[in-house]
Amino acid sequence: MRRKVLIRCDAGPIPEIGTGHLRRCLLIAEQLAARGSEVVFLTASADEVVRTIPYPCRVIPPGDAAGPLSEALAAEKPEIVIWDRLDTGEDVCRAIKAAGAILVTLDDEGPGQRLADVTINAMVAGGDTIYKGPDYAVLPKESAQRPASAPRSARSVFVSFGGYDHGDMTARALEALRALGGGVQVRAAVGAATPLEPLRRFEGPTVRIFQSPPNFGELLREA
Repeated sequence: MRRKVLIRCDAGPIPEIGTGHLRRCLLIAEQLAARGSEVVFLTASADEVVRTIPYPCRVIPPGDAAGPLSEALAAEKPEIVIWDRLDTGEDVCRAIKAAGAILVTLDDEGPGQRLADVTINAMVAGGDTIYKGPDYAVLPKESAQRPASAPRSARSVFVSFGGYDHGDMTARALEALRALGGGVQVRAAVGAATPLEPLRRFEGPTVRIFQSPPNFGELLREA
């Protein structure tokens, strides 16, 4: 049976959000689509982020106002809504349930969480759910693979501060790593919401910078 799934998440240059919610939802969407579900995203993300989402998107104003949500529910008529917005409100959950959809919330300790059909809290301790703890983290398959053994000396260093590095920590780390000289390979990864051009000054024979690399897990394992 082909189900329609509406996924609500945001990403972009916002310190409290970054791109982790979107990354998680894209992994979920990939698995749902592979099993025959129709996936639609509902997001208030910036245009440069929306362009990276390989599924139909409905763009709404920031926040969880009733109007845009009701319009999306009426137009899309989803059987399932996955809500990755943290601390859901009761009004949001009631609107989704009134539309006849199954509601799944992620990392949710909000007042509306008790109204969800399923809550998966991989990264927060609260919430009334049995699906809790790191065993329920959504990760790409390659991230779970570990190197056979740890090297005795560092030959390669991997740097990443998430999808949106609002503290400019990547530049600070690359500046500090210059002290290692040319004997160590340095690889840095940033997300789509992090400007790439200011970091280009660090690139050289032993330093490479990647933006939203598809082989993130491979770069991690090589370090």
